[in-house]
Amino acid sequence: MSGVEYKDIEKGYEEQKPKQGTLRDERESRVMALRRFNLRIDRGEFMVLVGPSGCGKSTALRLLAGLETEDSGEILIEGRSVIAHPPQQRDVAMVFQNYALYPHMTVEQNLAFPLKMRRLRRREIHRRVRKTAEMLDLADLLKRRPGQLSGGQRQRVAMGRALVREPKVFLMDEPLSNLDAKLRIQIRGEIAELQRRTGITTLYVTHDQAEAMTLGDRVAVLNAGVLQQVDRPDGLYDRPENLFVAGFLGSPGMNIFPVTPVNTGQALDIQLGESILTLPDDSLAKHTGLTSFLNQPIFLGLRPDALAPNPKDDYAGTLPVRVVSLEALGHENLIYFELLKDPATRFVMRTTSKIRPQPGSDIWILPDLHQARFFSVDGQAITP
Repeated sequence: MSGVEYKDIEKGYEEQKPKQGTLRDERESRVMALRRFNLRIDRGEFMVLVGPSGCGKSTALRLLAGLETEDSGEILIEGRSVIAHPPQQRDVAMVFQNYALYPHMTVEQNLAFPLKMRRLRRREIHRRVRKTAEMLDLADLLKRRPGQLSGGQRQRVAMGRALVREPKVFLMDEPLSNLDAKLRIQIRGEIAELQRRTGITTLYVTHDQAEAMTLGDRVAVLNAGVLQQVDRPDGLYDRPENLFVAGFLGSPGMNIFPVTPVNTGQALDIQLGESILTLPDDSLAKHTGLTSFLNQPIFLGLRPDALAPNPKDDYAGTLPVRVVSLEALGHENLIYFELLKDPATRFVMRTTSKIRPQPGSDIWILPDLHQARFFSVDGQAITP
């Protein structure tokens, strides 16, 4: 049985101007935050919903919590529709971006508050608060107030106040956005470990793709209110189903080149500018769909780590490029290029810190076409 299921959810708002990343429904003069949104989250799964600002992520979360009402469609929790249920009857707990702690209460009182509102017995409240405090390493902080805590400690209290309710579903709305980079990484690991230990069905919303890829059992990518792809993190990275997912996930995103499949006597060649790239024999089987696009413009996608400096004097299948700039990141370098005979085509390579070509120099780049992905002009992946 699924933990959570969205079925054909539509949600729009009456606004004068559409938010960035949303679509306007001209018939209804409404800004559509979600369009035909379908998503199934398995019981005990950690699902991350990721996308750019204004794409409808938080709307999906608030609909599940009962804080907003869908225009149409259905939402189920453990197989039961909850669209007619108020928030307090949905058995979900939410962690907000701004912690939402009561400043005049101690940590212990903040943790106990939702249980007191549910009129649990004092002994049960004490048991749950102690259990949650130990789980989140808050046992020594129970008598402090939020103003006496660090940002990371306040975030753990906010998570504890949701967790202490022992809900069916745990909702997290960009909970790490107020923390510095180092603390985000630390708390990210704690959230993942906490979810594994509790086994609570979790929906986590973020615009940070690094959070999405490191936290989620699966990741759902949303853009302009439309679900783009749902898969495991490695599936999204290696096999994006469209150009948006290819460019959005990865830091930097996938390089996209305009190319044309051609037949030059080989099984299948790819023309990129004035260069001819030949697909390796052992990868032809997975790209048989390209034969339908011979002599037609399409796009080639290559991750930055699928490119390398050419180590040989043989320049067949390589790209002549000019180095534009270099970003030294300590353990690795990001090197930005432009095609020598087509400066408008720019791309980036990830390499070791030992490779440091000078900006303005001309070199040859060898693409690993075993890692190639191809997309039609309408942005969809070309698959066999």
